[in-house]
Formats: sequence, C-alpha cells, structure tokens
Amino acid sequence: MRLWEYLGMQQSIFLSFLTMVFCLMWSSHVKCEEIFLTVPALDSKVAISLPQGHDPQKRYPVVFYYSGLGGQPDTTLIRFHTGPKDWIVVGMGYVNQGRTDLSDAAMAREMKVFHEVKKIVLAKYGGNVRQCYAAGFSKGGWLTDAMLQTEPSLAGGIILGAGKMRQFNPRAMYPRGKDKARKEIFIGIGRNDGNYTYAYHSLLMHRKMGAAVTLELWRDLGHSIPETGSPGLEQWLRLRLNRVEGLKELAQEKTQAAFGASNKLPPLAEYFALRDLSMTPYVKLLGDVWKKRISTRITELKKDAKVKNESLAYFKKQKALFLELKYRNSADLGKVRREYLAIKERFSDTNEATSINKDIDRVERLLILVSKREAEMKPKKREVRKKKEELERNDRKRIPTNPLIR
Repeated sequence: MRLWEYLGMQQSIFLSFLTMVFCLMWSSHVKCEEIFLTVPALDSKVAISLPQGHDPQKRYPVVFYYSGLGGQPDTTLIRFHTGPKDWIVVGMGYVNQGRTDLSDAAMAREMKVFHEVKKIVLAKYGGNVRQCYAAGFSKGGWLTDAMLQTEPSLAGGIILGAGKMRQFNPRAMYPRGKDKARKEIFIGIGRNDGNYTYAYHSLLMHRKMGAAVTLELWRDLGHSIPETGSPGLEQWLRLRLNRVEGLKELAQEKTQAAFGASNKLPPLAEYFALRDLSMTPYVKLLGDVWKKRISTRITELKKDAKVKNESLAYFKKQKALFLELKYRNSADLGKVRREYLAIKERFSDTNEATSINKDIDRVERLLILVSKREAEMKPKKREVRKKKEELERNDRKRIPTNPLIR
C-alpha cells in the first residue's frame, strides 16, 4: 500500500458530492452552449462547454477538467472562473474508476482518451493547439499533476485539492515554447486539507522543472473549494488569454479595491487579507510597486502585538514545513515535530497555533510509518553490510604479496 493511502488521502465521495453542490450553484451564474460527446472507453459522456458567440473558425484556449472521485464530467466549476466568453471548457470522464491510479498502464489509458477528445475539440470546435490546459480537483488534481509531467502538448494546468503523488522523471525539465514561454501551473489547496503537503511537493517539483507556478492557499478550508470561487484562479485564467497589457488596468483596479477594503478591517484581519493579496497573479503582474506597497503596510501592521506574533508564527511554520518536505529519515521528522510543537507552545494565542495541530498529527503519523520502515530495513542493511565486508576480505586475500617487502 502506498504511503499516501496510509495517510488517509483516499478521495471522499461525500466531499465530491459537496463540490458537485457548489458546481450546481455556480452553474446558475454562467450560461453557455454545452455539447455532449460519446467516447467508447468512458461510462459517461464528455461535456463540451462552448463560449458565448462561439465561432469554430476562431481559435480558443481549452481547459480539460477532471472531477473528484465519484464526480461526473463537469464544466461548471471552470466555467464559473473563466466567465462566459473566450474559453472552451471540457468536462472529462475517467477510464479508471475508483481510487487514483497513476501506474504507467493506467496513465496510458487515460491519455489515449485525452488525445481522442482533444483531437475532436481542436478540429471541430476551434481549440487552440498551443493553449490546452489540464485541470482537476482531488482525484482529478492528482491526474493533472501527472499529465503535466508526461504530456508535452499541455501549456499548463490547474491542480485543486491535490498535488504530487508520483514523480515520473526526476531529471526532466520542461522545454520552453517558441516564444520562450514557461509552462504555467496554478495550485489551490485548503490549509486543513489532508493533501496540503502534497500540494507543496507539487509546487517545488514543477518549479524545479522550470514551470511558473502560482499557489493559492485557502486558510479556513479542508478538502474543498471556496464557495464563492477562487479569486486567484480567475485572475490566472485571465492572464492566459495573452492580453497582459490590456489586463494591467483591470489588475490595478481590482488590486486597489482589495487593498482599500482590507484597510477597513481590524489589524489582524487586514494582515491576513494583505498576505493573501500579495500572492495573487494580479499583484505579480503589477510588479514591484504593489509588492512594496503591500509589504510596507504589513510592516506597519506588525506594530500591533497580535499581528507581530501571527506573522512570526507563520514564518516559523513555513520554515518547519519546508524541513518536513525535505525529510530523509525519522530523525529529520523528529526535528520537524519538535519545531511544530515549539510553535504551538510559543505562539499559543495565534491562528497559526490552532491550525498547526493538523501538522503535528500528520508528522506524528508519518513518523510512526517511517520508524517502522527503518526498523524493518535494519536486518536487511546489516546483511548487505556483512556481505560487502566478506567480499572486501576475500578481495584482499587474492591480492598477491610483494616479495620485495619483508
């Protein structure tokens, strides 16, 4: 059984149902023509949502979206974030029903269907071959992460409520496009999601491979998506339309509005709002001026004792988190556990100390598993070491002595 299965990362039908309820709610906001496509390998029909005013002679960016476990092909979540225009959204189904399977054979089956559907969307409905994106929540997020690593035709992807389960080639690097564009990836994860650390593993891996990765953390959520949608995802999708210069005015307007609204909040709430704002795609687009403005305001807020403590707790938690992500053995995990416990004790009156209980629980469970594995490996390591020493002794016996040396 895989480590992620031990850690309780089985996808929940209840949570998929909850997301489906959100999708029904979101679908009432955006109305587009939807076509259904029969694919022999799938139990359910693929859903294709066309943009308003669709012209098959034009070329549109395409998102291929995979729902969570138990979910049907759905376009509403992504369409809610793209708006009614500009995008083709495809709701995909699975060949492999049940739990996530990223074995080579399973991936080959999923990718065969992906290419069949993609070919139809490009040929018949005007999909842009250079702007195809994979996306998914939960089970769909795990698959999207795998597809990004293995499918070179993807311009990027959206990983929600999931992360890296398997690394297919540790030495692989993403090739740059003809315009030297990097693969663009958006990751959205709840702070209390059981897949939280796996999202960070995905972030680090894709960045190392050369992708441009945006991470949005939903502070108060578990394994779900914000009921009102993700502001970061909406911005990220707008930026994929290659109208960056035209977007700067909108980005300035939205960022100024969010900054102004945060100024009306109590200090601690304002700090959280500004911390989230600083990591949005629009702020990254606007550059150093806005980054400095937000940073300056956060520095001012730290004069408040509660804000200062919360900020310091967050910094130390992030430091401990990256230690956890790079652990090699039980000794490393023991150190991480002590770091988390120290944060909880020292900053007991902070929000970070409350949420860190899940981090401690996760590391303790992982520590038990790793310690057990190390104990199981000790006899094997001793046997390997013993055989190596015997070989070295035999090699020394076969070396002829020098008769000139007495």
